[in-house]
Amino acid sequence: SSTIRATNFNFVCIGFPDVHIPEDRRPEVVDTLWNDHKCIPIFIENKDDYEGYQQYSKEILWSILHCVTPSLYLSDDALNTNLWRGYKAVNKKFVEEVVNIVQS
Repeated sequence: SSTIRATNFNFVCIGFPDVHIPEDRRPEVVDTLWNDHKCIPIFIENKDDYEGYQQYSKEILWSILHCVTPSLYLSDDALNTNLWRGYKAVNKKFVEEVVNIVQS
């Protein structure tokens, strides 16, 4: 049969909350997200990293992948190394968490 049955898959969601979580509440948030939803939050401390990630992923990558001319892509801001550094820094946090999951 060519039917795929998804009954034996274990999924984990890794992402960042789009709200600020105070440092002292993070252990509680991590526990709740994991226990209730199998989610692992990524906390982004650096505002520049967050903004770089947001601008590259939402303005440039989303536009390119949806066949829309990205406004940032055509401007000098798109080549801003601080935005690119921020995008890479956030993605590195995602990679580190994926590696932790795979190795455990």
